[in-house]
Amino acid sequence: MLPNFLGIGSHRCGTTWIFECLQTHPQVSMPLEKEIMFFNHNYSRGRKWYENFFKSVDSSARVGEFTPGYFNHIDTAGRIKELLPDVKMILCLRNPADQVFSHYHLMRRRQRTDKEFWQALEDIPYILRTAHYAKHLRRYLDLFDENQILLMVYEDIKKDSSGFLRKIYSFLEIDENHEAPVRENRINAYRSVRSRWIEGSVVATGFVLRKIQLYPLVAWIRKKGFLGRIRKANETPMDRPVLSAEDRARLDEIYAEDKEEIAKYLGRKLECWK
Repeated sequence: MLPNFLGIGSHRCGTTWIFECLQTHPQVSMPLEKEIMFFNHNYSRGRKWYENFFKSVDSSARVGEFTPGYFNHIDTAGRIKELLPDVKMILCLRNPADQVFSHYHLMRRRQRTDKEFWQALEDIPYILRTAHYAKHLRRYLDLFDENQILLMVYEDIKKDSSGFLRKIYSFLEIDENHEAPVRENRINAYRSVRSRWIEGSVVATGFVLRKIQLYPLVAWIRKKGFLGRIRKANETPMDRPVLSAEDRARLDEIYAEDKEEIAKYLGRKLECWK
């Protein structure tokens, strides 16, 4: 069994929220493991390795998986086309400046950097590359029909979360009247950690278990919520960091062409990206 839809991205654009909402839909079946990362980082493991994740899914439902790193990986579109030529893909994008700023704070929380904003972006150029949406989207449009890609705007979730989900349900051709019980949850809430060592250890544990392919154990731990409770106990809510006007203007200049091309593709003015 292979999926017939994918959530391809992008980072820090609400994919976890969408994934959790779709998990509650009776006509959708997905592995417990989010971010299988097959088409970007695990492709060499082969088709059978990927199929193992879908052994327990309901074949009569819409079957999918979410890996936000698929969108910006240079080889992923071609690999998806080769294995899943008719697949439907859900893509959610966010104001590039806000996406980059959020991604930076995630890297700080996960101890990938302790540098200030622009120095961190210089040290980890991947953060900036992820938000060059137009270039990444063109790779997919070169290979797939437009009707296979649903492009959503992250900021629309807060305006009308029910309407946002109905568009996804319609795209997947499933019951549009389903109400996801998690739909009102906060999205990408900012949190500070009491101990960066504990946070790093939790992230590293998940990474190591996946590296040695103990995915059933990862799924069991996720289901029981052990690591989640540790992380929650180690976290404290914090006020949302504010991107300075100067930094926003600099990022807006970097991504001006991307925003214009995405707006043209959507056929709408992206006022929420200003």
